[in-house]
Amino acid sequence: MKTIIIDCTEISGPRDLHETIAREMAFPEWYGSNLDALHDLLTAISEDTELRLPHFDALPPFARGFRRVMEDAAAEDAKWFLVPWDVDGSFGRRNNASKRDIEILSSNQLFERLIKTNAQGFKDLLREKWNANKDGVFSYEHMMEKFTHYYETLGAEGVWEREKNTWPTF
Repeated sequence: MKTIIIDCTEISGPRDLHETIAREMAFPEWYGSNLDALHDLLTAISEDTELRLPHFDALPPFARGFRRVMEDAAAEDAKWFLVPWDVDGSFGRRNNASKRDIEILSSNQLFERLIKTNAQGFKDLLREKWNANKDGVFSYEHMMEKFTHYYETLGAEGVWEREKNTWPTF
């Protein structure tokens, strides 16, 4: 799978976003730099591609049209999927812990189609794997054991003390 990352902190406006997407996705020179042309070229992608757009949701309102076109194109059985923000473990939260109004992942609905059609027994295999793991590695006890281990390891390495010294008022 091909991965393309476009850091949206460097984007200054719609023209810049068109140019950056065209360059990074190797669109042909005749690309029209408009939303219709973007849709046409996105739906023509033949190679499985992951498009990551870190900080996309920080762009001004002009980006809403881009996002809508990208999501529409991805939903049309395209060979690519869109990750509109950097999956950084923030779970859609800002630095001040307020919730962001975003969808975590827009995709070509492969997972949904596999569930719906149960292709090659996918849904049954998924259920089997979940049942095998829900009381094991995904159990509350196991997860707490892991968290405790990491917490104690970080403490033994002096991380908590260094953090306290670095950020005394936090």
